[in-house]
Amino acid sequence: MALIGNWPAYPDEKTHEPAGPEAAWFKDNPVAWRIANDGVQWMGTAKPAAWNLQCLLSNMCDYGKSNWRYEPGSTVNVDSTLKGSWVVTDCESLAKIFCAIANHLGFKAVPREIKRSGYRIVTKPGIVTFNGKTGDRSLEGRWCFGNHWVAEVDNLCYDPTFNFKGFSFAQTANVYLGWYARDVRDPKAFASTVLKADPNVFGSRDVYLRQFPDVAYTFKRTNNLGREV
Repeated sequence: MALIGNWPAYPDEKTHEPAGPEAAWFKDNPVAWRIANDGVQWMGTAKPAAWNLQCLLSNMCDYGKSNWRYEPGSTVNVDSTLKGSWVVTDCESLAKIFCAIANHLGFKAVPREIKRSGYRIVTKPGIVTFNGKTGDRSLEGRWCFGNHWVAEVDNLCYDPTFNFKGFSFAQTANVYLGWYARDVRDPKAFASTVLKADPNVFGSRDVYLRQFPDVAYTFKRTNNLGREV
């Protein structure tokens, strides 16, 4: 049992089913109840908010590891995921799922988008998702995103995609960013675009999209057929 104390939803002593003012929502969203109440990390109303939110994040990532798929760019559905009938997620849906559960436990959580118009995010290497996925091998294990989403509560961010917690939104660059790569047209490259290195960031490099032998981002220049040259 993970929920201890006088939460807006708490386990009935006999049935362990949701009870309290938010019981109906958790009954309608059984995945949310499994994450909040059945996780390994227990949450107590006597504990600080940051403690409880970190436990919630850990429980959500642990549940997702066995039950969800992380597929950026695929169709997602927050409501269906909470009900248990959808398993495909991305960073935005994960942030909104965390916010929904947190808000029904009495917190004030909002999703926040990390983005710079006309650029893509090239992350630091070695960042791993909740279910063990890594970035492109051809980018030294980095991810290349158009944007990224986190949840924010009381000026602290929680990231259920990568299980990062306890940083301010102003610190997101320190947590994730290798560099912002500017999207520039290049008719000789695949998809007629190249993501230009940031001249102010040591070690940054141009990034290309390839088609063969698989669809991925790469530091190697590609031709208009999608092959590295």
